[in-house]
Amino acid sequence: MSASRGYLPWCFGWQNGMLVAMSSLWQLAPFDTSAWHPRLSSLWQCWESLPRHAGVLPSRTDFDPLMVPQSLSSLWLMDVEREPFRLRYRLAGTNVVRALGGEPTGRYVDEVRPTTWRSPGVYDRLWQAVEEGVASYGSMAPRMNIEAPWTRIESLVLPFASDHTHVDLLMGASVFHRSDGRFL
Repeated sequence: MSASRGYLPWCFGWQNGMLVAMSSLWQLAPFDTSAWHPRLSSLWQCWESLPRHAGVLPSRTDFDPLMVPQSLSSLWLMDVEREPFRLRYRLAGTNVVRALGGEPTGRYVDEVRPTTWRSPGVYDRLWQAVEEGVASYGSMAPRMNIEAPWTRIESLVLPFASDHTHVDLLMGASVFHRSDGRFL
C-alpha cells in the first residue's frame, strides 16, 4: 500500500476533543503547532531551524539533543534499511520504553510491534518519511498494546539525511495520553 503525499484516507485524529477522519493528517508544513504537546512543538521548531546546506534535509549531526531537553524522554531514533525496507531502533527515550513495555533499542520495528507495523498507516507513514523526506504529525487512538491505558498518541516523525538528500535516519517523539489527562 503506497501513500500519496498528504492524503491517507484511513487516518483518524483528534479535533476539538473528538475522534474524526482526517484526510490531511500527515501533510508537511505549514503545521499549526498550537494544539500540540510542548515536547513535540519544541522538537518541530528545533528541526525547522536546522541548517539545510546544499540539500533539502538536515543531517543528524546538525541536531543537538540539548536544544530540546524537555523532549528527550519521548524521543526515538530509527536507522533506515532500504532493501528490504526496515527500520531499526537506534535509541528510545524512557517514556517510549515504558509505553512499549520494554527496550526496543537494536531491534526492528516489525519485531517490536509486528501487528502495529502491519496495520494500515504505520508502515506507509514511515515509508513516506523515508522516500519523500517529509515530516509528519499525528494524533490518534493507539494501535499498539490494547492493555495500555493510552487513549491517544501524539507523534512527530522527522527525516534526516547524512548526505542532506537521502533519508537514512528517522527521528521522532511520541507522547502517550491517558483518559485521566496524564501523559508519558
